[in-house]
Amino acid sequence: MTAIVIGFYIVTTNNYGGWTSGPRWLMWLTPLWLLTMLPVADRLAGSRVGRAVGYALLAVSVVSASYPAVNPWRHPWISNFMEARGWLQY
Repeated sequence: MTAIVIGFYIVTTNNYGGWTSGPRWLMWLTPLWLLTMLPVADRLAGSRVGRAVGYALLAVSVVSASYPAVNPWRHPWISNFMEARGWLQY
């Protein structure tokens, strides 16, 4: 489903969300991603390394979700991070 939606929007539009906190045409897929994440999370929970990976991914998710709380109309944190490192030149 994700590949179909991304393919559809790549072919039909160049509107990726602009200065929002993420691609707005992918946000409605979040419940689907949460449901399909459950078997992977169960598999990761079986080992200590898997739990560490899960906690690291959770930390990145919390940062990503809380970063635009002050002003949602700015670049996402990863864009600001890459621009500060000189990887993106705008």
